[in-house]
Amino acid sequence: MKKTTLFLSGLTLASLLVLGACASKQTATAPSSSQATVASSSSSQAASSTSSEKTATNTSAANQMTKDEAKKAALEDAGIEESNATFTKVATDLDDGINEIEIEFVSNGKEYDYTFNADTKEMISKSSEPVDND
Repeated sequence: MKKTTLFLSGLTLASLLVLGACASKQTATAPSSSQATVASSSSSQAASSTSSEKTATNTSAANQMTKDEAKKAALEDAGIEESNATFTKVATDLDDGINEIEIEFVSNGKEYDYTFNADTKEMISKSSEPVDND
């Protein structure tokens, strides 16, 4: 009788452990509805945030100065016709977080160097000097 009682007690204990493990496993894999709502809400906010950032980036890129606009602005500032200029550099650069367009050209024995902020379309710097024939 003691063996039967001991066996049944052991069987009951084992059953409780198995059921307890199953219950905790079920809780871990299936979040409550309030947890699911919070997770869903967070995902929606993150997706919305990312979408807004992409829109801002695309809008910014759409309003940026183009290389052709920078060339035209540099030529106008120097008072030179495009047919009289030989461009040696037309490039974009990211300098200290600023999108820049660098323009270099030669005309009538002078070398011109311009840098524009591509986002604001403002001239950052300009210089000119006689061409070095060394």
